[in-house]
Amino acid sequence: MTKTIDMIVPSVNNSFFANLASNVEKELALKEYDTLICSSENNAEREREYFKKLVDLGIGGCICVSGLTALPEDLIPADYPLVWVDRIPESVRPVPWVANDDEEAMEQATLYLIETAVGTFF
Repeated sequence: MTKTIDMIVPSVNNSFFANLASNVEKELALKEYDTLICSSENNAEREREYFKKLVDLGIGGCICVSGLTALPEDLIPADYPLVWVDRIPESVRPVPWVANDDEEAMEQATLYLIETAVGTFF
């Protein structure tokens, strides 16, 4: 396996995903890893092709912000280093994932607005 980590994002044209990829690249560089950024353009077949290529090329692992609802288990070996971002894919095996707590974030945003701008909105 190489010291290259692949990152699949839905679109590099979206500033959220571009910033996310940029920060991942910076963090991996600190650990002397290279980053390969792949933009699936929200195309499930293209994403599946990326998974096949990264495994075939011996890429060291994948951070995936996927549009897929299920892990393509036919393409990714069970021992392949993989982290899913933002959602948990359907899978017969455990898949590491990271996400924020949307409910908690909305509660904090609502409370902040109520506490700081109550006269403006009501």
